[in-house]
Amino acid sequence: MMQGIAKPERKVVFRRAARVDQHTPGQGIGLAVSREIIERYNDQLTMKPVSWGALVRAYFQNSRIAK
Repeated sequence: MMQGIAKPERKVVFRRAARVDQHTPGQGIGLAVSREIIERYNDQLTMKPVSWGALVRAYFQNSRIAK
């Protein structure tokens, strides 16, 4: 079983080009861009560490998307 995202890396994963797992494919841009867009609409993207990695949730409460 994989370990979750370590506490020091939890904020890092939301930076562009940041990758905490070099063995998994990707460019490290998805979470950063997602958070930028969601926060631009005054909504929220959260991350909860779990044993297999992370659970990322988007909350659309303030934008027109939610209405």
